[in-house]
Amino acid sequence: MTIAIVSYARAEPLSTQERAWDGLSELLAIAQASGVSVLTPARLEVGKLAHRDALLIVHPLRTPPVAEIAAFLRGGGRLAIVDDFGSGDLLLQTFGIARVALERSDLNAHGAQASVLRGNPALVVAKPRGEHPLSRGVAGLATNHPSVLHHPELAPVFALGDHFGTLVLSGAVGEGRLVAVSDSSVLINNMLELDDNRVFAQNLVRYLTTTRGGKLYIADSDTELVGALGLFDAGHPLRAISDALTKLASLALPKGAVVAITIVLALLLLTAAATALPRRAAYARRLLETPECVAGFAGRVRLYARAGGDFLVPTLTLKQELESRLIATLRLRGQPQLRDTLQALRERGFSEALLEDTRSLLLELDALHTRAQGEPPRIPERKFVELVGRGRSILAELEPPLRHSP
Repeated sequence: MTIAIVSYARAEPLSTQERAWDGLSELLAIAQASGVSVLTPARLEVGKLAHRDALLIVHPLRTPPVAEIAAFLRGGGRLAIVDDFGSGDLLLQTFGIARVALERSDLNAHGAQASVLRGNPALVVAKPRGEHPLSRGVAGLATNHPSVLHHPELAPVFALGDHFGTLVLSGAVGEGRLVAVSDSSVLINNMLELDDNRVFAQNLVRYLTTTRGGKLYIADSDTELVGALGLFDAGHPLRAISDALTKLASLALPKGAVVAITIVLALLLLTAAATALPRRAAYARRLLETPECVAGFAGRVRLYARAGGDFLVPTLTLKQELESRLIATLRLRGQPQLRDTLQALRERGFSEALLEDTRSLLLELDALHTRAQGEPPRIPERKFVELVGRGRSILAELEPPLRHSP
């Protein structure tokens, strides 16, 4: 058996359908042999996952929908993200995990002082640190040019010796569990020929699924993970608007027609927001992802770019999404005022800086909404992206911290 040496910064996709040395077909076979229901969809709406389900993400090339994944974990779901040089950084950062590349200079300088495979300093072997279901029966986990993880409080499950850092972390988020692995190579076909790596893969599947009765979803580099915008209940007043946006974003309409359509949609949104939008929304905060790294929402944003770059409608929807998410997270009742929201944040121990950021953004969005009912303002893309970023930062602080859990 030969362990292949991959490029230092992996950019190529990993696929569960690939049977070559760098594919994930053996991982899929291990999961299927466990007896649980295993799905590998090309497109997965994260907001539709049940809390008893599990999600295994390997080397994503597009940023996963952080908001929906966080909600999935809070409710009891289980997630493993296995990624070294892919697009999982934002998801890890949401839970206080930093991912750092392991430099070649470190490997060359300290390789002799670490456990390595066949004398190759690029193939550092991660050793278990303490008892954990993921490390049961695993003497060492072979890596291939890994990154390393850092968290201020969590103890490592596997570490790359004293000089390198952590390979595997695990902790609780709300009622759920999160596993982070900083090298996607540990699960490729070639590495799963090693007994310890194969046992680790079996442990990982078992840890995500045992006694839960749900499904295991494996998302590889080709899987499109999307959020919940547009998944309104059938009777929701914004359902028709969302459906229209989804269809129009892909049509080759002349600019004048697009402008006319967006004006109509803005008026419809204002009416819905004023009369029928539920204060406790049934949908997640998909709008609060950065537009450049999402799938379904990006198409809708393109519609407004084609309409001369006026992002009024997404901004108004952002306002409703942000308010609804705050109400749900803080468990407010009735028609809360701004002071009620700020008081709830203060009572839960959030910083005055967060309160001020929340107050400032909500007042700005409310002013835009009021102006839109008279002489509608024009919202350029740059302003819209700024508002989205501010909203995302606020909501990221409301996420429960990742804490130690067996």
